[in-house]
Amino acid sequence: VLQHLPTGTVLNLVHKDDGHHPVIITHQGFVIREGDQVLLRHASTGGRIRTNDLNSYLKGLISQQKPNSKWPLVGVN
Repeated sequence: VLQHLPTGTVLNLVHKDDGHHPVIITHQGFVIREGDQVLLRHASTGGRIRTNDLNSYLKGLISQQKPNSKWPLVGVN
């Protein structure tokens, strides 16, 4: 799917609606294409702008998620 996202796409990280958290979107960034690379440009804590390989970034989030998390990351919008 990543290869079909155009530059400038706004990407949101979506968590399960558990009724206890006021938001389900916890982070947002822009999809940037540079050649064959699909990147995520987003602000980090502290206000720095970062650019990460989108696939690696998403895999990292998934691998850090606790198996029985009550507020899991369920996808992107």
